[in-house]
Amino acid sequence: MNKDLEIQDLALEVMDLLGVALYFAGAKKNQIETLIDLYMHELDRMDENLPYNQDQMIKIIQTLQNKYPQHFGQ
Repeated sequence: MNKDLEIQDLALEVMDLLGVALYFAGAKKNQIETLIDLYMHELDRMDENLPYNQDQMIKIIQTLQNKYPQHFGQ
């Protein structure tokens, strides 16, 4: 397997894991794709000087819960 294909596979896995994290954060299953797009938008707005780690990921998901409550709640 070449490096580019490995990176693409890992990127897809990360997106799947983000979807799972959003689901367990209370996202409606039919809203996960929308929330992934919104997550990426919030990620782009983050301060580039801050480390991207679990704390930042949690903060972004909490931001989504607060800004878009209509996408959450089973």
